[in-house]
Amino acid sequence: MEQNTLGVVLSYYREKYGFSLEALSGGICSTATLSRVEAGSREIDSLMAEALLGRVGKEVTQFELLLNDDDYAMWQKRESIHAALKEKRYDEVLEGVCQYENMLTEEQSLHWQRCLAWRVQLVEAQGVSREKIFRLASDALAYTISNIDSGMAGQLYNPLEIRLILVLARHNYFSAVEKVEDRLLRLVRYVETYYSGRMKETLGIEILLTLIELMEQNGEDDKVISYVDQAVALIAKGRGIRHVAKLHYIKARAIERLYCGSANWEEQERCCREECAMAYYVAEIMGEKELMEEITAYCKEELSWQITEQAMLFD
Repeated sequence: MEQNTLGVVLSYYREKYGFSLEALSGGICSTATLSRVEAGSREIDSLMAEALLGRVGKEVTQFELLLNDDDYAMWQKRESIHAALKEKRYDEVLEGVCQYENMLTEEQSLHWQRCLAWRVQLVEAQGVSREKIFRLASDALAYTISNIDSGMAGQLYNPLEIRLILVLARHNYFSAVEKVEDRLLRLVRYVETYYSGRMKETLGIEILLTLIELMEQNGEDDKVISYVDQAVALIAKGRGIRHVAKLHYIKARAIERLYCGSANWEEQERCCREECAMAYYVAEIMGEKELMEEITAYCKEELSWQITEQAMLFD
């Protein structure tokens, strides 16, 4: 995608969805800059292009949007940091982030936001205090969203902003569970409405997994089951099966907690076993040995059922 094509894409989807210049550009750039980008008279770096495209649910490879040699160097550094994070080489991540920060000027706010977001991922992985996670995540989000505690009406979100909100939700930044649930459900609807393809599935699942985690913490197993079903249905529309084993296992445990000892347990126990079996088989396909062992132990201890014997019937 060339820079002039970027403007056409942004203008098309902004008008299609009825977004104002202010809503799309808010916290990312001025409305004048966005207007000039749409008109093809202004070029922007790849990170700003990514942030704007993300708010209308679109993505391209950053390489297609590179502006110049400096932009290319920064793109390369971002890619190396992402790779190190994926492989959990956290010392390399920290070193890379420090190097990236040394490349920046004060005015490059989107880049500073990205650096803080990387630091959030680092401290989460290292089990740092909740207060530090709050501070880093809220400071990162504040670069583009000025008041995260206000209502969500009219606010647009790109993937980075959504993931920072999920960090705050996971660590109980928002006080009332009902308000968190409502906020995350609005994000689900936002993603379903404006995103497409891989981004729609990936972000939708991330939001639903956060909802499931929060409902588990709050003891609302009926909602856990409902959100698991939504997540599985969303995955079924895509091409992958990542998270499927985990989701079926979560549902099995929610069914057991909700119905064990009740008049309906005999019927629900069959459902629980079916969910465990599905989780076990998918985990086997995906090579998730630790999850297979956990499911086996759960079935033996909580359901008095040897799932491996059941699996052998299908060999």
